[in-house]
Amino acid sequence: MAKDVKTLQALLNLFLTAGDAGEDGNPIAPLTVDGTAGAATKQAALAFQTAAHLVTDAIVGPRTWRKLVEQDF
Repeated sequence: MAKDVKTLQALLNLFLTAGDAGEDGNPIAPLTVDGTAGAATKQAALAFQTAAHLVTDAIVGPRTWRKLVEQDF
Protein backbone atom coordinates (compact mmCIF):
# COMPACT_ATOMS: atom_id res chain seq x y z
CA MET A 1 0.00 0.00 0.00
CA ALA A 2 2.75 2.48 0.91
CA LYS A 3 4.40 1.77 -2.45
CA ASP A 4 1.16 2.69 -4.25
CA VAL A 5 0.92 5.90 -2.24
CA LYS A 6 4.53 6.77 -3.13
CA THR A 7 3.71 6.23 -6.81
CA LEU A 8 0.62 8.41 -6.41
CA GLN A 9 2.65 11.14 -4.72
CA ALA A 10 5.33 11.06 -7.43
CA LEU A 11 2.69 11.35 -10.17
CA LEU A 12 0.92 14.16 -8.33
CA ASN A 13 4.26 15.98 -8.06
CA LEU A 14 4.55 15.91 -11.86
CA PHE A 15 1.16 17.61 -11.98
CA LEU A 16 2.08 20.11 -9.25
CA THR A 17 5.19 21.26 -11.12
CA ALA A 18 2.78 22.65 -13.70
CA GLY A 19 1.95 25.31 -11.07
CA ASP A 20 -1.53 24.28 -10.02
CA ALA A 21 -3.13 26.06 -7.10
CA GLY A 22 -5.27 24.69 -4.32
CA GLU A 23 -8.84 25.63 -3.54
CA ASP A 24 -7.63 28.76 -1.73
CA GLY A 25 -5.73 29.93 -4.82
CA ASN A 26 -2.29 29.36 -3.29
CA PRO A 27 0.21 27.07 -5.03
CA ILE A 28 0.37 23.55 -3.63
CA ALA A 29 3.87 22.66 -2.47
CA PRO A 30 5.39 19.46 -3.88
CA LEU A 31 4.55 16.41 -1.84
CA THR A 32 7.05 14.50 0.23
CA VAL A 33 7.15 11.05 -1.35
CA ASP A 34 6.87 9.12 1.91
CA GLY A 35 4.02 6.68 1.32
CA THR A 36 1.72 8.44 3.77
CA ALA A 37 -1.59 9.58 2.31
CA GLY A 38 -2.10 12.65 4.48
CA ALA A 39 -3.85 15.98 4.06
CA ALA A 40 -1.35 17.32 1.49
CA THR A 41 -1.77 14.24 -0.71
CA LYS A 42 -5.55 14.59 -0.47
CA GLN A 43 -5.36 18.29 -1.42
CA ALA A 44 -3.15 17.50 -4.41
CA ALA A 45 -5.44 14.65 -5.52
CA LEU A 46 -8.48 16.94 -5.35
CA ALA A 47 -6.66 19.64 -7.35
CA PHE A 48 -5.65 17.08 -9.97
CA GLN A 49 -9.18 15.70 -10.22
CA THR A 50 -10.54 19.22 -10.67
CA ALA A 51 -7.98 20.03 -13.40
CA ALA A 52 -8.64 16.70 -15.14
CA HIS A 53 -12.43 17.22 -15.04
CA LEU A 54 -12.97 14.15 -12.87
CA VAL A 55 -15.25 13.64 -9.89
CA THR A 56 -13.53 15.48 -7.05
CA ASP A 57 -13.74 12.98 -4.23
CA ALA A 58 -10.02 12.40 -3.45
CA ILE A 59 -10.56 8.73 -4.23
CA VAL A 60 -7.88 7.65 -6.67
CA GLY A 61 -9.77 5.07 -8.68
CA PRO A 62 -9.13 3.74 -12.19
CA ARG A 63 -10.02 6.96 -14.03
CA THR A 64 -7.85 9.13 -11.82
CA TRP A 65 -4.92 6.68 -12.08
CA ARG A 66 -5.22 6.64 -15.87
CA LYS A 67 -5.25 10.43 -16.07
CA LEU A 68 -2.31 10.65 -13.67
CA VAL A 69 -0.22 8.15 -15.63
CA GLU A 70 -1.02 9.93 -18.89
CA GLN A 71 -0.66 13.34 -17.17
CA ASP A 72 -3.87 14.26 -18.97
CA PHE A 73 -5.20 17.37 -17.28
